[in-house]
Amino acid sequence: MDNENTLTVLHTHSVIELFYTLYPFLLSNIQEKRVKFIYFKPEKLDTISGKNVLFLRIFKGRFDDTKFVNSTLKQLKNSFENVFFLDDSAGADSTHFEFIDSIDGYYKAKLLSNKKTYNKTIYGRHVFSDYYHHHFKITDDEMESYRNPVDSFQETEKLKTAFNVGYGWYPNPSKSNFLKYFVKLLARTNNFQLIRPLFLNQHRKLIDTLDDPINFHSKQLKVSARFRYQSYPNSIGYQRFLFEKIIKNHQSFLTGIVSPKKYLDEQKQTFATLSPFGYGEVCIRDFECIINGSLLIKPDMSHVVTQPNIYIPNETYIPVKWDGSDLLDVVDNVLSNTKYYQSVAENARTIYRKSLINIESEFMSVFGALLN
Repeated sequence: MDNENTLTVLHTHSVIELFYTLYPFLLSNIQEKRVKFIYFKPEKLDTISGKNVLFLRIFKGRFDDTKFVNSTLKQLKNSFENVFFLDDSAGADSTHFEFIDSIDGYYKAKLLSNKKTYNKTIYGRHVFSDYYHHHFKITDDEMESYRNPVDSFQETEKLKTAFNVGYGWYPNPSKSNFLKYFVKLLARTNNFQLIRPLFLNQHRKLIDTLDDPINFHSKQLKVSARFRYQSYPNSIGYQRFLFEKIIKNHQSFLTGIVSPKKYLDEQKQTFATLSPFGYGEVCIRDFECIINGSLLIKPDMSHVVTQPNIYIPNETYIPVKWDGSDLLDVVDNVLSNTKYYQSVAENARTIYRKSLINIESEFMSVFGALLN
């Protein structure tokens, strides 16, 4: 394989990375000839070279190790003409501008629609944690963190929108230990040619599932609201805490934690699902909701740009305010006018299915330039 005409993808073996972030690469026909996957081993960096390299989670848990980050980037710059970062972290604002001047492009699974926000210091590294910090005086007592502003506004021109977890393996692969560990083993040895058929088959199944009509007649007039807030830093988890407080003892909501199987079955049986932010705005829950024919109700997403875009207000999802002040009214309106809102749930499936069918062209529109 000619290095001068190949994109090298430098990866690790996390579940999110293998089953979601790399999903468009595995589905693309062109990647078989133009993409070379290399499992990241620091001691082996001097053995690879080429034109373009795209690295993923190689700094996960080590971003504060400045010496390691800088030496790795220096090696990559010496071995490749162009160095790109694919940041699949959960939040649209949880960026790593500390080394953006050392790379040629910064691909992000979700971006802020207003790039000027990147010029501000953000509490908790998310615009929503910053919102709860300033409007509700919420602080992270033990582990306060800030997203520092970009040094130069011109550097934000390197930011490019990549793909969110909508392109991925559903149902969640973490529920199958054999599949998870089998794919991890193959990835560590760079045997992606053996992984690809599994993904192609699963992709076809997902498209077929989204083509099935939603049986609204069998649905309960309930909202699935199965989430917890305790494991998050205060400012990040406050939205969940606030929403849980608002819906507590409200008969329209199904709350508490249940088994993964019961949760997915419940989505098929309930008319709507409430999906608050987690460590980021886009959640796997959002796509599980659409796949299972439940109407997505979610905090307003107008500040985020991402693909696939299932976040068109009142067309593919129903937005609520971040302070939850309209949550109960929105839900009462939805459950009182289900016939009207059926079209929103159906439209979300149509748009999502179309994105999955067109994954090859969308992959090329985002990463095609790196394959030349």
